[in-house]
Amino acid sequence: MIVTLTVISILLIIAVVAAAASYYEYHGFGLQAGVFRNAQSTTDRLAALTFDDGPSRAYTPAILDILAAKNVKATFFLTGEMAAEHSDIARRIVDEGHEVGNHTYSHVNMIFLKAQALTDEIDRGHKAVLDATGVEPVLFRPPRGLFNDTVRQVLLTRGYRIILWSVSAADWSLLSAPVIAWRVRHYVRPGAVILFHDGGALVNNAGGNRDKTVAVLPGLIDYLLAQGYTLVTAGELADRD
Repeated sequence: MIVTLTVISILLIIAVVAAAASYYEYHGFGLQAGVFRNAQSTTDRLAALTFDDGPSRAYTPAILDILAAKNVKATFFLTGEMAAEHSDIARRIVDEGHEVGNHTYSHVNMIFLKAQALTDEIDRGHKAVLDATGVEPVLFRPPRGLFNDTVRQVLLTRGYRIILWSVSAADWSLLSAPVIAWRVRHYVRPGAVILFHDGGALVNNAGGNRDKTVAVLPGLIDYLLAQGYTLVTAGELADRD
């Protein structure tokens, strides 16, 4: 009974940390070299829209339609499992000029993995994204933004640039669509990387409701453009820093 309660307590702590990491700008544990959150050195009104946990058949096509209608590009951090399952949508992402990155194979919390499991998640995710899109991913976002120095070192050794965020839309949460939109408008700054989700779920790897993301995206893009922002990919923004 004590062991069960301990395990439950640990899982609750992990859930709270993961939720906080996805709500705020998360700084991880240990050294930060090779980790990009925003282009601090730029005063240009640039920002990057990023989408995690897809592709999903329910939401990614609608998001792509919006981006096409607004003529803006974004970055999609794909889980290998979903890229393999929805390879046609993954291919559409790159065919329409968007950027793709690796988000592990199964959206696992990386800081608790043993060495072999850690490299397997990275490498299987990499291969699945490459197979689905024909593009070799060079950007990586740890699920829920959780990483430590071991994860960082493994990713850098494999030539990845680690991309986090500076603005979380918190579109995975119970916040209403107007509050999600307010968060982005309130916290965006020149050089911002904005976190959205086009797939995933709070606990599982799929099945989350992203209707609010689809609902707020057109108006937010219009707002950012009206404020003089140019929307670029995360890779382009990182190259400016």
